[in-house]
Amino acid sequence: MQAHSRVSVSISADGVLRYDRLRSQVPLLLRPTPWGLYLVGGAAGPLGGDDLALEIEVGCGASLVVRSAAASLARRGVSQRASEFSVNVHLAPDASLYWMPEPAVACAGCNHHVEVRVEMDAGAGLYWKEELVLGRYGEGPGVWTSGLSVDYGGKPLVRHMLPVGTPGWDGPAVIGDGGSVGSLLAAGSMAVDSIPAAGYPAAGYPIPEMRLSALSVESGGDYGNSPAGGPADKANYVRLEDSCGVLARGTLMRLASPGTMISAIGRDLMAVRRVIDILTVMATRSCS
Repeated sequence: MQAHSRVSVSISADGVLRYDRLRSQVPLLLRPTPWGLYLVGGAAGPLGGDDLALEIEVGCGASLVVRSAAASLARRGVSQRASEFSVNVHLAPDASLYWMPEPAVACAGCNHHVEVRVEMDAGAGLYWKEELVLGRYGEGPGVWTSGLSVDYGGKPLVRHMLPVGTPGWDGPAVIGDGGSVGSLLAAGSMAVDSIPAAGYPAAGYPIPEMRLSALSVESGGDYGNSPAGGPADKANYVRLEDSCGVLARGTLMRLASPGTMISAIGRDLMAVRRVIDILTVMATRSCS
């Protein structure tokens, strides 16, 4: 199956978001709502052999929120070819995009490739959230590779790739024994202290029988143990634990150009979300 969907938005003189172009093809159906533009799956997929593409253009001063109606499941198809999903985004000056879909699931036997390219003009803002669950209950994942390329003002800002199911993917330097991964990028004018509520439990949310530890980068670059209540502006790594061991771990990275990227790996999606939420609060405090 092939599908190529497009959306282009601008802001009217009275400040109302206007959809200048809205084209959908099954299974990439686009549905505008008061809460944002929703991706609605019009068919099962992505399946092996599918070739899907989405183009997003946000005009000067406009702000677009993109969500999805449900999680997407990448599965084996009749075709032996890999499934592909490409997303191309252009943000004009003072435009902003919130990419907030439900999680993707890499089911056993899948072979899926995602390629995201974002071009941001100076002054634009980007909030990009991704979540991936490695297989359904009781199964391992198939092959999944995703790449994120972001340019800001004509210069490279982010080049990120995640391989799953390829040689070495489950080693300690990549995902290890994690069952879910997540990332959050706030770039350009989208300061991390202005990102929307992600719907995760707040950092102060009581977590029974769990403890949080943070590693702090002190002057000189040495790493040492630090309690969760330590200086937020020093913490760039957190670990969520219970009596059985580490549930999730995550890092916060300040980008050379305007931006902050948070990445987390955990046993399950809820643990990953908690770590990302904790790191988001730490980043917000360090900005204040």
